[in-house]
Amino acid sequence: MRRTISLLIVTIICTALIFAGCAAPQRTAPKSASAGRYVPTEVKKQPVQGVVYDEKYENPQRHYELGQLYRQDAKWVQADAEYSVALQFEPGHKQAQAAMVKMNLERGDKDTSKLLADSYINQSAYSAEALLRLGQAFMSESLDEYAYECFDKGAAIAPDYAAIHTQIGYYYKKKGDAVRAEEAFKKSFRLDPYSSEVAGELGRMGVVVEVQKRQN
Repeated sequence: MRRTISLLIVTIICTALIFAGCAAPQRTAPKSASAGRYVPTEVKKQPVQGVVYDEKYENPQRHYELGQLYRQDAKWVQADAEYSVALQFEPGHKQAQAAMVKMNLERGDKDTSKLLADSYINQSAYSAEALLRLGQAFMSESLDEYAYECFDKGAAIAPDYAAIHTQIGYYYKKKGDAVRAEEAFKKSFRLDPYSSEVAGELGRMGVVVEVQKRQN
């Protein structure tokens, strides 16, 4: 008799659990960003953080990328920390340097922004190639005047460096100064007559040049 009652109780409990499971609300997977839904910045940070903290913390590029995401949200302290870590691992990381300058400008600290820019330019003054890369990083952050300063210093160090004159051409083109842009592109092409890029820029300005073929 007791055994029968025990079996009956177990049966009742199991039946109740089954019904409870059926009645529980089903969780649906969130829609992906490709479905047109807005993806908060915090969600977008996760893959970057996964690489930085789980795979290779010493990766300066990933710290720079995470700093960029924090900067989008005006989280200056976090952005500053990530850029600083990037520069600790790679002191010559030009993108992080330019981002530090722009970030301080965005948060209203013009003095620090200028001090950093001057410091980074002086650090790169040892070679035209370093100044070129820093100038390009400044251009990507719309820090055009600092970019021109880099290109100008680079041209003084290596006047026959065609890539520097190409960037000076782009600087003047962006400023709407077609005369100086054309002059810079022409100088670049005289130094490197193999550049189809510069030839294209001159062509759009109405200057026809012939790209030479490199000898094998």
